Amino acid sequence: MTVIKPDSPYVECRREECPNKFQKAVHNQSFCSKECCRIYTNARILAQYHQKKNKVLKGRVCRDSSCSTLLSRYNPEDYCAVHEKKRHLDKLRGWGWKLDESGEIIS
Repeated sequence: MTVIKPDSPYVECRREECPNKFQKAVHNQSFCSKECCRIYTNARILAQYHQKKNKVLKGRVCRDSSCSTLLSRYNPEDYCAVHEKKRHLDKLRGWGWKLDESGEIIS
C-alpha cells in the first residue's frame, strides 16, 4: 500500500498527453500511474529505434574530407576502417607513443 504525505503538493504527470495531477508517493515519482510510465517509456524507445534506423539507412559517407567511401550499416562509426585506424594511431601519438606508419611501436 502506498502512503502519501498529506502535505505533499500536487504535480503534473511527466507525460505531456496526460492531464492528471497527483501527489507523489516517493520523492522521484514522475508519472501518475504505471500505465503513463509504460506509455512514455515505449514512446521514447520507439523514437530511439527510428532515429538509429534512419542514421544507418541514409547512405552515410566517411567523414574524412578526402574519402568518399559509403559506410556499411554494420559500421557504427563515422569513419571508414582506413581512416578510423589513422585516427586511432594519431590519438596514440598524441599521448606520446612512438609509432611507425604501420602502427608498430618503435623502441
